[in-house]
Amino acid sequence: MPVIPAKAGVSCTPRLILGSSPRMTRRIGDERLNCYNPVMTERKFTLIEKLRRNRLSHRQRSKIFRFLVILAGMLLVLAGLIMLVTPGPAFVVLPAGLYLLALEFDWAERLLEKVLKRAEQAQDNSFVKSTVHFIKKYPKISAALFAILVTIVVAVVILIVSPETITNRV
Repeated sequence: MPVIPAKAGVSCTPRLILGSSPRMTRRIGDERLNCYNPVMTERKFTLIEKLRRNRLSHRQRSKIFRFLVILAGMLLVLAGLIMLVTPGPAFVVLPAGLYLLALEFDWAERLLEKVLKRAEQAQDNSFVKSTVHFIKKYPKISAALFAILVTIVVAVVILIVSPETITNRV
């Protein structure tokens, strides 16, 4: 596609990009253009990129501080592992601990990358997304199942709170 000249630092192409992106849409005549302006957009860093940037400044800190960061990372990982089998936010605490350990150790960075990839896959395969997909794909079946569920709930409520039960309690 041809690039249409625009202001300095801005390139425009006559195409439509769906979804959120650091692009702005403008009109020239009747043609919709997507313009990328590197001055206006901030680059969003991933957690691993932030880790690699922070590692350099972390290595310049005192040994006592670095030891305390390692200790805190180990405690968070241990707490996250315990929370996997007990109630608690394990999927928040565990990556936080791995992040602190990854400031010092390469193995922790590799493990953090694997954990983040698995978390992203789990988010993509979530129950909610599959349910929404089913409802969109089969709206009549979904409506019938919902009607059956409502009927069952109403029947249970009527059986529990029937006039005979109320008079027997008094």
